[in-house]
Amino acid sequence: TIVSRNDELFLADNMVSLLDFEFVCHEKIIDEINNSTNNDLKNWIKKQISCKKINVYDDEIIINALDSIGISGKVMFINLMIESLRAFCDNTIINRYAQLHDFILETNSIFCSEICKIESDIANDRDIGEKKTILLLQVLRYLGNDEIIIFCSDDKRARNVFLTFDGIAYNASCLTVLSFFYIFRKRI
Repeated sequence: TIVSRNDELFLADNMVSLLDFEFVCHEKIIDEINNSTNNDLKNWIKKQISCKKINVYDDEIIINALDSIGISGKVMFINLMIESLRAFCDNTIINRYAQLHDFILETNSIFCSEICKIESDIANDRDIGEKKTILLLQVLRYLGNDEIIIFCSDDKRARNVFLTFDGIAYNASCLTVLSFFYIFRKRI
């Protein structure tokens, strides 16, 4: 595991300090980590967030960011989330997110509370963090991020979705633990 003790240092700490990247993730990834049984990982991610080494985006931040560049954040959120669901071939909940169109004229806060209702109904969806990551990738691209590197698990299915996603064009690469070792070896 990348977050295991090694003389009071975490391999993940080395990754964060050696790589000159801005690290971001969607809050659903944090929720998934907090629901895990790995206390070391929970403590590590909490520390990284509090030290501002990892920036966490929630849906309201995403919507506000899209609004700030002159795009209807709520409409774009729905469209990008549906694209994300399609990337995972998850047609079963697309209609649930499409129902958010009924809340376009509501405040962002009310709109986000409707998203929470949908996601509490689909609480057994173990891929929601990955689906929200695809959403975040698309949003970051709209916000002008030219190169995006995703830290992926070695889960081949998820990695393949990230690399083959055919929604909004983006230049994304996946960084896995194995590829980190390759990069780390070159820096020594």
